Amino acid sequence: MEVYGAKFLVIASGENSEGFIPNLSGLEKFEGEVVHSKYYKSGSKYKSKDVLVVGCGNSGMEIAYDLHNCGANTSIVIRNPIHIFTRDMIRTGMCLVQYFPVYIVDIIITLQAKLKYGDLSTYGIYRPKDGPLYLKNITGKSAVIDFGTIEKIKEGAIKVVPSNIKKIEKKNVIFENNMEKEFDVIVFATGYKSVANGWLKDYHYALNENGFPKNSFPKHWKGDHGLYCAGLARKGLFGVKMDAEAIAKDIEKTLKDYRVVESAKYDGVRNKWIIEAKNTFKGTLEVYGAKFLVIASGENSEGFIPNLSGLEKFEGEVVHSKYYKSGSKYKSKDVLVVGCGNSGMEIAYDLHNCGANTSIVIRNPIHIFTRDMIRTGMCLVQYFPVYIVDIIITLQAKLKYGDLSTYGIYRPKDGPLYLKNITGKSAVIDFGTIEKIKEGAIKVVPSNIKKIEKKNVIFENNMEKEFDVIVFATGYKSVANGWLKDYHYALNENGFPKNSFPKHWKGDHGLYCAGLARKGLFGVKMDAEAIAKDIEKTLKSEN
Repeated sequence: MEVYGAKFLVIASGENSEGFIPNLSGLEKFEGEVVHSKYYKSGSKYKSKDVLVVGCGNSGMEIAYDLHNCGANTSIVIRNPIHIFTRDMIRTGMCLVQYFPVYIVDIIITLQAKLKYGDLSTYGIYRPKDGPLYLKNITGKSAVIDFGTIEKIKEGAIKVVPSNIKKIEKKNVIFENNMEKEFDVIVFATGYKSVANGWLKDYHYALNENGFPKNSFPKHWKGDHGLYCAGLARKGLFGVKMDAEAIAKDIEKTLKDYRVVESAKYDGVRNKWIIEAKNTFKGTLEVYGAKFLVIASGENSEGFIPNLSGLEKFEGEVVHSKYYKSGSKYKSKDVLVVGCGNSGMEIAYDLHNCGANTSIVIRNPIHIFTRDMIRTGMCLVQYFPVYIVDIIITLQAKLKYGDLSTYGIYRPKDGPLYLKNITGKSAVIDFGTIEKIKEGAIKVVPSNIKKIEKKNVIFENNMEKEFDVIVFATGYKSVANGWLKDYHYALNENGFPKNSFPKHWKGDHGLYCAGLARKGLFGVKMDAEAIAKDIEKTLKSEN
């Protein structure tokens, strides 16, 4: 038995942690087999048997289809109204909802479903009055994606029972509409329940008696005394993501200037990582030992400012984009923005709007798009190869912005999604900066800085100009090498993975790194999953 102490505890055991089977009269004496969908593997063992599926969500409908295909005599209880769509209809909806209100999209895809399936009430299936996306947002319940079940229901191969179970006698199931039938097997696809209340003795700080959040949405994720819950709001994967982000921010806010790592080094004798952390709240040094250590401090942990000749003697103000708040304090001042990524372009736009005389260094080729173009690309890439999508959205950008080389802005030869996949660098999303550049309100300097003399900035093309402020939107650097004494087990001299992608996340002696591959949020997700699997594999091999 191992005992751990923690300032924070996140309940992330899931709302689907244990299969829920309703308390039906006579079920405990049922003479056939009872199985929950969680443990259902295949219908092959039920060939020629009479099987009843209770539950008409995605699991229930798919199990009914599988049972039929495996030769079972299949019936399914469909008591509540449900939305049924093909996968393509759902994809269409997900694409359209980026541009149109939910109610419009609901009308469109529901009409598609009606045209495909017709009136299903003849077969005991009714549609809800509210639309599918509206219901998803409000209740968290998803529509059913049909893989062939409806066709079998229409053929009569799968029987629909439009009534709940009243009671069970031996192998006889009696329904509330007084229909009764013998079954060999009952499969309950009736959802899940949280079992957190079983192991969490003080669950009342965050959960109700049913194991779900006691606080209402959207503050459901936060309990008392450092207790949080993620993924219990019935909002699907998007809800889990939102909970995780909210919890991380809240913990970070609490820990700010509190849980600070001073050093970490590997003890080869004990085969453990020894971590020293300064508790600034108590003014004490705390020491931890761990078999595994994950570097997740981020590639953006400290602002990077290039080493420019004369910068240390610049007589104006120097600020990194990490600490830039607003351009209001720079009204009427001459400001140079160095860096033409999303941060640099947005800062230049803000400075101009606040009345600063703004210039921006744009030396490297960049892709520039509107947010809608990026959304279009994200939607299309699910159906078409990257190079096709790159051609389409780059053409959109050319039609909107024209030839930007006149203003000192050039496009890369490779497409935006290809570059994102290969280098991790994102295209620039334009919120109005390009219009101001075209108007001449924001000046483009197509050359790097050569040196700085007092307030005078001299560029490599020999242009020079005085500036009051220089804002460096020049990215970030990892500072892990500062506190991680034995960084060489996973990192190089620059604080980034020493191993090449895709094995960059794994070091030696239980040292891992997540989020240092410059692959964005998707890269962080991939790293985290790979690390978790590797740790699990190691622990299993030792047991």
